[in-house]
Amino acid sequence: MLNGLILCGGDSSRMKTDKGLIKSNNSSYHWVQNMIHLISPYVENVIVSVSQKNESEYYKLSLKEEILVDETANIQGPLRGIYTAYQKYSKSDFLVLTCDIQLMDQKMIEKLINFYSSNQKSTCFEDVNGLLNPFPAIFSCLLLSQNIQNKERKGPLSLLNNTTKINKIKILEEEMKYFVNFNTQKDIQNAFPI
Repeated sequence: MLNGLILCGGDSSRMKTDKGLIKSNNSSYHWVQNMIHLISPYVENVIVSVSQKNESEYYKLSLKEEILVDETANIQGPLRGIYTAYQKYSKSDFLVLTCDIQLMDQKMIEKLINFYSSNQKSTCFEDVNGLLNPFPAIFSCLLLSQNIQNKERKGPLSLLNNTTKINKIKILEEEMKYFVNFNTQKDIQNAFPI
């Protein structure tokens, strides 16, 4: 089973507002909704991982997708949302992406799904410099089960870097634009001028 997991539980300290709740330009959709529309055709269920402090704001959006509050103690950053979802759905693989990669498109998601489908192994993108990109990626339940007890993990890359049993997809130079994440209001203004 492949579930989708959209990570919206970050601190957004540089953005100064919850990224999943942002609307770009005159869009009627919030960033989290854009990501839901992007991955829904490829997964059985979509789970939206949020922080407890913003949980009520996501319920106001009336999403039909499950809202899951990050609760995994002693784990920080994106791994918190991944492991919270894994604890609830331990037999599921997860297509994981963050809500702030708003330029991501379907052809990249399809490429990810196609590589994963060939052998059901964890799958991620690798940039032109050989660096692994943790989002979007597919984290298998096998990879998560083997690593969930390791409290030394500092982030999703620590999962991917410590195993050779993953599919790596080379990102072409012209595809790099899809992997931009927006961390500040200036990033948004530069990408989406009014």
